[in-house]
Amino acid sequence: MENEVLIYANNITTRLRYVLDFIFNDFLQIEYGLTQDFQRFLSYEGFKLTYGKELKDVPCVFSENILMDGFFQSLSPKAFVLGNTQAIFKNPNEAGYDFDIFSAIFFQLSRWEEFNDEVSERDEHHRYTGKSGWYQQNEAFIPPFVNMWIWHFAQYINGYFPELTFKAPNFKWVPTFDIDFGYQYKGKGGLRTIGASLKSFLKFDFKSISNRVKVLLGFTKDPYDFYGSLEQCLKGRRAYVFLLLTSFSKYNRGILPSQKWVKKLVSDIQQYAHAQVGIHPSYNSFNDTGKLIKETRLLSKSIGNVEHARMHFLQFEWLETQQNLTKAGVKHDYSMGYAHVAGYRAGTNIPFKAYDLELDEILPLTIHPLAVMDGTLSDYLKLTPEQAIEELKQMVLLTQKFGGPFVTLWHDHTMAKNSPWRKVFEELSQFVDNQE
Repeated sequence: MENEVLIYANNITTRLRYVLDFIFNDFLQIEYGLTQDFQRFLSYEGFKLTYGKELKDVPCVFSENILMDGFFQSLSPKAFVLGNTQAIFKNPNEAGYDFDIFSAIFFQLSRWEEFNDEVSERDEHHRYTGKSGWYQQNEAFIPPFVNMWIWHFAQYINGYFPELTFKAPNFKWVPTFDIDFGYQYKGKGGLRTIGASLKSFLKFDFKSISNRVKVLLGFTKDPYDFYGSLEQCLKGRRAYVFLLLTSFSKYNRGILPSQKWVKKLVSDIQQYAHAQVGIHPSYNSFNDTGKLIKETRLLSKSIGNVEHARMHFLQFEWLETQQNLTKAGVKHDYSMGYAHVAGYRAGTNIPFKAYDLELDEILPLTIHPLAVMDGTLSDYLKLTPEQAIEELKQMVLLTQKFGGPFVTLWHDHTMAKNSPWRKVFEELSQFVDNQE
C-alpha cells in the first residue's frame, strides 16, 4: 500500500489545501489526495480520513467552519489541555479527533489573532506581544506546539493505520546575524565621528577616543568587525546576515548608506563567512513600502537580487509588512519571533508560506520562524550568559525532538571579541555540534 492519505472534505478551499500541504508535505513528509467525491472515498482501499464528516472505522476531524475562503471575523478561541501542551477548537463531540487541527493550524500560520483588533496587543515599538492571545505564555521558551499537535494527530491516524509511516523534518541549526552597526567606529561619516568623539571627551572617556583613533588610522581592528572569525564560529554552517542601510536616527545607527561602505561591508561578510546576505529594513519601514523598497534597491546594487530580509526590531505588521516585502521582491523573511520571550510566535519552527487573509491567497514569501534572539536572553529575560547557555541547550533539545530548523539571532555588537555573548554563541555552536 502506498504511503499516501486520501482526505474527504465537503468543501475544498485554498485555506484547506494550504494547511494540508504544511501538515502532510512539509512536516510529515508524505503525499495526500483531496476529494469531494464521497463514493470515490468510500471505495478507496488505502489510508484515508475525513474532514467535517463522521464515519465509522475512519479517522475523522470535525470542522470549526473557518476554512471557507472569504470568511473572517474576530475570534477568541478557548484553550484546552492536549497532552503536554495547549490547543484550540476542541471537538464538542465524542467521536473523532480531539480538535479541529486543520483550523487551529490555519489560525496559527495565518496569524489570524494578530488581525483581531480587540485582543491584539502592541508594545512601544508597535510589535505584537501575544500576551492577550489564546496561548498562555507561562514559560521562558514558547515550544513548537503546532509540531506537537501534528505528532499527536499522526499517532491518532496510526491508531487506525499502523502501517502508515511518517518522517520528522531534519533538525538543523540556522545562525543568523543582524548588522545594526556594521562597525563600531568605521563608516560613520565625519559629523557622527566628531560628535561621538566630543561626547566621549565630555564624559572624560579618553579610552574610547584612543580606540576610535587607532581604528580609523588602521592601527587596530574595529571591535565590531567579527567577520574574519565568523567562518571559524560557523564550522561550515550556512549563515544569514542582514544589513541595516539607512540614514542615522534614534533607532537606526548603521553605517553610512553609501555604495562605498555597503560594498566594503558586503565584501567583508562574503569573503570570510560565505553567508547569504539580506536586507535589515530600518525602524518603522515595516509599514512604509517606499522606504523598504529604497533600502532593498540600495543593497541590490552590491549583491544583486535581494531575496532575504529581517525587519529591524522585529517590527512586523502581519498583513501590511508581508505585502510590502513581496512588492520589494523579498522571498524569505526571518522576522517571525517575539522580542520579550524566546520561542515560536506561530507555534512552529517549520518554514511556511505567508497567507494573505485579505485576498485569501498564498503569497510568494516564505516565513522562517525565529527561535531566540540574544537581546531576549540578556535584556528581556535578564539572564546571565551562564544561565542563557543552559536555557539555549534546553531549547535545542526540545526543537530537536520534533525536528526542523533552530534559527538564532545574534548582533554585530554581541559578536564582538570582548562581548560575553560571543562566548554564549560559541558554546551554543559546540553544543549543537555534539548533538548532531
